[in-house]
Amino acid sequence: TDGFTEVDNSTFSGNSTMGGYGGGIGVGPNAMVTATFDTFSSNSAITGGSVYTTGNITFFGTILVNGGTFNCFTEGGTFTDGGYNLDDGTSCGFGGTSLSSTNPQLGALANNGGPTLTMALPANSSAVDQIPTGAFCGAPNFPFDQRGAVRPQGAACDIGAYEFVAAPSTSSLLPNTGPLTGGNVVTITGSNLANATSVTFGANAAAIQTATAG
Repeated sequence: TDGFTEVDNSTFSGNSTMGGYGGGIGVGPNAMVTATFDTFSSNSAITGGSVYTTGNITFFGTILVNGGTFNCFTEGGTFTDGGYNLDDGTSCGFGGTSLSSTNPQLGALANNGGPTLTMALPANSSAVDQIPTGAFCGAPNFPFDQRGAVRPQGAACDIGAYEFVAAPSTSSLLPNTGPLTGGNVVTITGSNLANATSVTFGANAAAIQTATAG
């Protein structure tokens, strides 16, 4: 690519170049690229499996893994660490708030909701809750991930195109007995209930009157 390009909330996986450079992205000498909240995984090339540049590319909140010997490779270009990135090697030259030689434990490329395929993060991933609110995390800058899930879900935003969403769990149900025919107001207490999309009692769907975050 040449010129100015901004790539946000995108997943690059399984791409390759035949006898070339930059399996995920190749940045030309006249190009300036910003990659924000992206995930690069399992892309391949002669070198620069994830990214090759002779221009300039700035990373923020981006994962680069499984790109061979060099995730990042430059010939006369520049890699700029904008902060809160993750490299499973050291070729991208990250420091400060970014992580190097770190495995984010990405899931396989799959339908995790939303219009395009993504690579999920587990709850214990090193990429989870790394980017504090205010540092392009959440509204008004990047309020959603690639799927359209709200950022942040936890105390901070996650690195990469996928924001981890904890599954809802319940701790109490009051009242806990009654007819399945409806007509009762039931209070459900638990965690991550704001992520629930439906409530059923037996085969009967219930109307959600009020949902409080928690």
